[in-house]
Amino acid sequence: MLSSLIPALSRFAAIVLSVISGFLSMLGVPALPAQPARGENPYLANGQTMISAHRLGAGLAPENTLMALEKTVNTNDFTVDILEMDVQLTKDGELVLLHNTTFDETSNAVEAFGHPMVSPLMYNYKELHEKLNLGANWGEAYSSLRGADIPDNLRVTKLKDALQYAEAHSKPNKPWYYTIEIKFVPFNLSYQAVDKFVEIGKSLGILDRICFGSFYPDMTQYASRKYPELTRCADTAEALIFLNAFRNNDDLSALEPRYKILCLPNGYGIDSMFELANAKLVDYAHKYGIAVQYFTSEGQDVEVATQLAALGADAIICDDISMVYKKLHN
Repeated sequence: MLSSLIPALSRFAAIVLSVISGFLSMLGVPALPAQPARGENPYLANGQTMISAHRLGAGLAPENTLMALEKTVNTNDFTVDILEMDVQLTKDGELVLLHNTTFDETSNAVEAFGHPMVSPLMYNYKELHEKLNLGANWGEAYSSLRGADIPDNLRVTKLKDALQYAEAHSKPNKPWYYTIEIKFVPFNLSYQAVDKFVEIGKSLGILDRICFGSFYPDMTQYASRKYPELTRCADTAEALIFLNAFRNNDDLSALEPRYKILCLPNGYGIDSMFELANAKLVDYAHKYGIAVQYFTSEGQDVEVATQLAALGADAIICDDISMVYKKLHN
């Protein structure tokens, strides 16, 4: 029943995108350039489903930390193809690694600052870096660490520092690719966050290996307008429009999709509601040069990895990297 809402939601999404487009024009943001040549999409699997380290390796160490990144890239037990992470903006305009709205659940933030709902927008990077232990809720090994005892790889990390570390520890002849999502940035700061994101990618010379993601159309449409060279994921509205086009077997090229990747959930309920784990859906996306990546829910990584790979998924975004690697490369 709920899946029948897709056409209506898609039409609403199209209206939303149209309104956003007009609003951006009023603000003087350049109009969308002509659709660039589709070209080769490096996120399309070449005969082997890729593995993406969810939150840099959340099954190995506290999520979105240098420790997780270190454990993911410095091993011979498995190999990942994509490093997935989330970022938010601090009070002083730095992009730092964080998935949730606040640091409360993943650190000692409430204790350190004396109040709940510790958002990165409330504090400068230096304050967050000095006070927070991102392993405080991970387990006994890290929970009591405070002050100078907190290792650098469990402190709040800038996006640029994480990317520099990854690049310095890439494997010969196998450069990392990245999927990076900007989370929970207020509308008045969203363009600033995108500009900072692109600035970092360009400064490191890796913008062509970074896929930008956001659920929010204001950020994705701004990114497409100002940085048409930027590879990005579909936002929520675009994903609904894609699903409606797929259900109707429409010519998607007529809609001129400006994204190269669909990141879809698996194991969260919404996937079965909309039948997202679907070989025909993957084939339809591939017809238009769009890669399909699936997030697996906690505890189901290994169980569903082979099923999704069999559907033709281009990448599995998972926590339990080692076990998924063994499953896909046995």
